[in-house]
Amino acid sequence: MLSDEFLAELPDDPAQAFILLEKEFRNELILQNRSVNLVDRRLKNYYITSIMTSLNTLELKGSLRYINPDSNIEYHIQNFDDFLSSVGALLLHLKIKRRGNKKYSVQIDIETRSEIINYVSKIKTLIRDSKIEENKKDAIFKKIHNLEIEIERVRTRYEVVADFMLATASLGGEIGEKLEPLRKWVDSIARLIGNAKKEEQKQLTSPDEIKQIEPPKEC
Repeated sequence: MLSDEFLAELPDDPAQAFILLEKEFRNELILQNRSVNLVDRRLKNYYITSIMTSLNTLELKGSLRYINPDSNIEYHIQNFDDFLSSVGALLLHLKIKRRGNKKYSVQIDIETRSEIINYVSKIKTLIRDSKIEENKKDAIFKKIHNLEIEIERVRTRYEVVADFMLATASLGGEIGEKLEPLRKWVDSIARLIGNAKKEEQKQLTSPDEIKQIEPPKEC
């Protein structure tokens, strides 16, 4: 349970406060279960209601649309992995927005771009063949199209990737049993982009090789 001291020290910024609160809620799951994959019903209920209450209290109600707010607690308990994925995408969205107007981005090589395109193609087929409402299909295809354009640029902006992840996460359990490959493909795209950024940072922090000029030879 959260202490009064912890709550009193929460930052005024709602997004930043939610990020810290979610971390505490998730730590509680791991503390009692050693893995979020072994969470019992009582703790699932605790995590879900805590997330919902926090978003409402912090007046981040607009973010609720990404985690199927119209569904009852029982639905989210039965689809807990989907709920966790949605919250994860929401956290990424909030963290990026906190950075202000700067365009955080990464350069993607040809091989990585090809892998992302392959996953995107699978996702498009899955959604196209699903029974999702047409207006929802149109909305998510717009985000996918934006991602396809973005990865062809010299640098791919994180905010476009985050919009894509939120759009797919918002589907919740609407694809039924077919949702599992969708989640894996989206996670694979995020991992590819994350690895590209790590490699880029590694190159930036590595000291440049300085060519030494040979001293003049003594005659």
